[in-house]
Amino acid sequence: AAVLAPFAAVAAAAQQPAAPAGGLTLDAVVQATLRTNPGVEIARLQVDGARGLLLGAGGVFDPRFTSSLTGKRSTAPALDAAGLVSAAASPVTNTGAYGLGGAWMLRSGITLLPEVTVSRSEVMGVSPAPAGGGSVKLGMSVPLLRDRFGRLSASGERAARAALDAQSLSVGHATATGLLTAVSAYWAYRGAQERLEVYRDSEQRAGRLLEETRALVRADERPAGDLNQLMANLSAKRVTRIAAEQAVVVARRDLGLAMGAEPEEVMALPPAADGFPAPVRFDPDTAALRAMVHAALERRADLAAAGRQTRSAEAVVQGTRSGLKPRLDLNVTAGYAGLATGQGFGSFVEPLYRNVPGLSATVALQYELPVANTAARGQALQSTATLQEQRVSERDLARRVASGVVVAAEALRRSALSLAEADEEVRLYATTLENERRKSQLGVSTLLDVLTAADGLTGAMLNVVSSRQSYAVSIATLRWETGTLAAAGPDGPALAGSLSTPP
Repeated sequence: AAVLAPFAAVAAAAQQPAAPAGGLTLDAVVQATLRTNPGVEIARLQVDGARGLLLGAGGVFDPRFTSSLTGKRSTAPALDAAGLVSAAASPVTNTGAYGLGGAWMLRSGITLLPEVTVSRSEVMGVSPAPAGGGSVKLGMSVPLLRDRFGRLSASGERAARAALDAQSLSVGHATATGLLTAVSAYWAYRGAQERLEVYRDSEQRAGRLLEETRALVRADERPAGDLNQLMANLSAKRVTRIAAEQAVVVARRDLGLAMGAEPEEVMALPPAADGFPAPVRFDPDTAALRAMVHAALERRADLAAAGRQTRSAEAVVQGTRSGLKPRLDLNVTAGYAGLATGQGFGSFVEPLYRNVPGLSATVALQYELPVANTAARGQALQSTATLQEQRVSERDLARRVASGVVVAAEALRRSALSLAEADEEVRLYATTLENERRKSQLGVSTLLDVLTAADGLTGAMLNVVSSRQSYAVSIATLRWETGTLAAAGPDGPALAGSLSTPP
């Protein structure tokens, strides 16, 4: 009975969730992932890139102004009485002009064309005083067919704005994916630690059995040949334990990478402190599954981002289709002009506000019919194909989300059932091992039967660890599938809900 006590203790420990005992907690992993996970950081930087594309796409609507300053001296040839060109008789004209104009396209497609010009002209020796002129005009070009309501000119900005919305939503999805990876890595790390403990216990049991048999051999109660099999068994257990130690190192590395830790921090991570969550009953009916699928379709950030990408493609298609139409523009110009004479700077600018006889206006229709319009037709065909492709991708993603929720829910239900069976397996193998030990002491069971029962107990305990890990990962996976793993918080994306209970 004293020999069987360690087996019973190990079996009992395998059936109870491990309690936190200091070290690396799951909450610390989550917080570190939110801060330093490379995938989340890249997604945030891509938002800045998309914001830059939006800013650049709106550049076509920036007002543009031009100015010019011109000085001109011209001599008009004149003939004298003999029919020869006379330098003295040829008038010399000095002209100075300044112009300020611009163009400002509105998002409605209308283009405003302001213009201000002033000039002063003096004919040397003829004019009594320089003559100054000035004009103020405001032109407006209104597209009536192509680019009507800005469908062509504003399509790039509309597409870029929808793409920015999509990229912003992708941050939430990248956060949820990063959290799922980190949480799964944490449970794998915890599982590797518990497997190592199982293998260490198995090695210790093999060592105790070897020492007990040696005592029996010295007492001439067992043949010496039994020791070879037991020493080989102990060596095999040591090999397995060494491999399990390496598995812990690998799991620690994977967890550190998922968290975004630096290389020197990865291998310094302490052991996982939080135990696996205790199983709870989870058996949703058809109505509950449909509700979870509906919620996932509403909450999944990647599906919402795909919808924004579709809107972006639709904006491009609207623009390219508008580009297929002929150009018919209504051009309207209104303004006034003034005239003044005199010396000094005043006569240069007075025509802008004095001696103005009245307003002038011009109305014109400009029509342009592209005969082939090959470039526009090619762009329309390409953008339409891109839109259809995006719609197919969005529908496919929705199908995958719906099926993923069902599969994840079933995986969680079955993992809970598996855990219950694994616990029962440990109990039965512990009883079997105890029976085989007693039968061996009575001489009705072989040493091989004892070793087989001991290996069966070890395998059962490993199954418990695997089932606990699978159950814990299944909870996180179902939350990820339903879009309830991460949520927007006041300081950015954060963990939503508990990782110990199903959604």
